[in-house]
Amino acid sequence: RLARRQLLRTLLELAGERSLEFRPPEIVTLGKFPEMLYAQQRPVASDLIQRLAWVQALQTSSPETLQGFTSQVPTEQDLTGWRRLARMLSRLHNELSADGFDFAMVAKKGGAVSGFTEQTRWHALAKVQQRYLSVLDDLEVWDMQTARQVAIQNGECGSGRDVFLVGMADMNQTQRKMLAQ
Repeated sequence: RLARRQLLRTLLELAGERSLEFRPPEIVTLGKFPEMLYAQQRPVASDLIQRLAWVQALQTSSPETLQGFTSQVPTEQDLTGWRRLARMLSRLHNELSADGFDFAMVAKKGGAVSGFTEQTRWHALAKVQQRYLSVLDDLEVWDMQTARQVAIQNGECGSGRDVFLVGMADMNQTQRKMLAQ
């Protein structure tokens, strides 16, 4: 917020010095910027809804699927354990999605690498990820990372405005692809 205020102040001063009309730009963080580049087909699920969807996906998965990636399957009453596991999968999902991967892609690409021994684990994770996306689909909301990937795949990213990027040191692959369109 401080950087935003300072940038606006500097732009206002420069416009005043040069006798230019000042129309303040819309300043957004990198985390919010991608959603300005495509029309959302559905509302994006809140963080709480996403977390609960992960919990439901986990709880409705078979014990064999869960044992494929964790040795400590929470008991039915252990809500804290389910939430902890959901939080871990959510972070992993977000991190991989930011670079255009889902769990099934990791299993597939990993299988092509000599010495990769985690294929079973990633296939199990992919099953839970599909359940998670199905839960959100039933609620008629989207996972933000998935919405971005669909927008890229369908060539829907663009902007009718001038875009200036400032301080963009570490954009992920999804953000880069969206900007390239």
